[in-house]
Amino acid sequence: MWPLDDNWSPTTFLEQVASSGAHALIDAGALITGLNNLGVATELLKLLPPETYQAVVYLDGAGKKMVLKRGVDRPLPLASAGVDMARRFTFYDQAHCTGMDIKQTSVCVAIVSVSKDMSFRDLAQAA
Repeated sequence: MWPLDDNWSPTTFLEQVASSGAHALIDAGALITGLNNLGVATELLKLLPPETYQAVVYLDGAGKKMVLKRGVDRPLPLASAGVDMARRFTFYDQAHCTGMDIKQTSVCVAIVSVSKDMSFRDLAQAA
C-alpha cells in the first residue's frame, strides 16, 4: 500500500508506478486526471524502463484496446501490435477497469488505485 502524501500529483503517482516493477495500473480510484488515456500511455512509456517494457496497452475513447509502442509514431490496435505480454504495461482507466479482458503474463503484478469515495464492490470488480 502506498499512501500518497499531500504533495502528490498524477505525474508523481505515474513516476511511482513506473518504478515499481508492476505490469499494470488499474486506476479504479480515478487518481490520474488531466490526461486522456493516450496521454497516460505516452507518459508511462517515457517513464518505464525501456529494457523491460516495449509498449503500453490502454483503451481509447471508444473502448478499443490499443498499444503505444516505442519507436512507433501512432497507436496500433492490440490485436495487430505483436508485442509479447511480458514486454508490455497495461493501463486501465476508471471507466474501463471492470469487465475488460486484456490478457496478462502469468507473473503480472498490478497496482490498483483506491479513493475515499469508492465502494468495496467497485474495488473488488477492478481487482
